[in-house]
Amino acid sequence: MIPKKFSNKVFRDNRGYLKEITPSIIKKKFIYSILTSSKKNILRGMHFDKKLKEEKLVHVLEGNI
Repeated sequence: MIPKKFSNKVFRDNRGYLKEITPSIIKKKFIYSILTSSKKNILRGMHFDKKLKEEKLVHVLEGNI
């Protein structure tokens, strides 16, 4: 599977903003979701099981990937 990059829509008004976490262009149902935080210069591995046909959706909230 090849990673794809997309931009999330942000809707702003005088109260603040709302951001799509999972864009509607992704036609998948996610049954497991986690949020992690890492210190600077930490590299995390993404476990993958081809038999389960898993797919990953990664959001970068702050920093770089």
